[in-house]
Amino acid sequence: MSQKSFARLRRLSCERCGTHSTHEVWEVVDAVDRPDLVKRIITGRIRLVNCPGCGTDASVSALLMVLRPQRWPRPMVIPVHRIPVVMGQEAYSLLLAGLQALFNHYGLRDAGVPFDPDNLLIVPLKLLPLAFDRDIGADLEAESRNGLRPLTPLEHHYAEWLGELNTQAWRTHAIALLSALFECESTDALRRLIEENSQLLEERMDDLVSSVMEVLREERPELLPLVANRRLLLRQVRRYGIERVFRTEAER
Repeated sequence: MSQKSFARLRRLSCERCGTHSTHEVWEVVDAVDRPDLVKRIITGRIRLVNCPGCGTDASVSALLMVLRPQRWPRPMVIPVHRIPVVMGQEAYSLLLAGLQALFNHYGLRDAGVPFDPDNLLIVPLKLLPLAFDRDIGADLEAESRNGLRPLTPLEHHYAEWLGELNTQAWRTHAIALLSALFECESTDALRRLIEENSQLLEERMDDLVSSVMEVLREERPELLPLVANRRLLLRQVRRYGIERVFRTEAER
């Protein structure tokens, strides 16, 4: 079996006593390859090193990728620094560059690990002990239905994080739907898009369109009439139903 867990030796200095020592800092951990490291993940010690001089534990800053071959998403990525769920393009590009460097340095592709930015999840370090062994896809679905019942403070943080992920996913999909809505050139295309995407009729979609209009008012005022017209159409469909609204449109 190909090795899929890798550490880098780093020379560190203890902030408490000044002792210099060399430690293995794990950068890639495969759950099947190294069950001993899985125990360190679950106990929250995967990024801790112990000073041989004074016995103090210290947290090490390093990019960490955890592979879970039998779970989705297969790779979990724990960034060097705390980052928001919604990353800016520059921060995301830097993270991907760091991952690419890991793949190249350790030859992960040759070990059968695909580099797929769409199939990885960025996990806060404090949530890794809980998130590691969870079915995150199922938990995301449960959170969207208010089906999670967190009991501990860590579980509450986990539920909040899932909520942020769901909100991000909803917004990304909603923006794509709005782009399609604004580009429709016929009544039939509009009706088909609305019939196939009930998300367009949600109240929060109306809020999003209003936010888009505020931006357009400053940057692209010539687009305001079109967007206002489509917002009115969605409001009418939400109030009167699609059959009545589009029958009226056809009769005009």
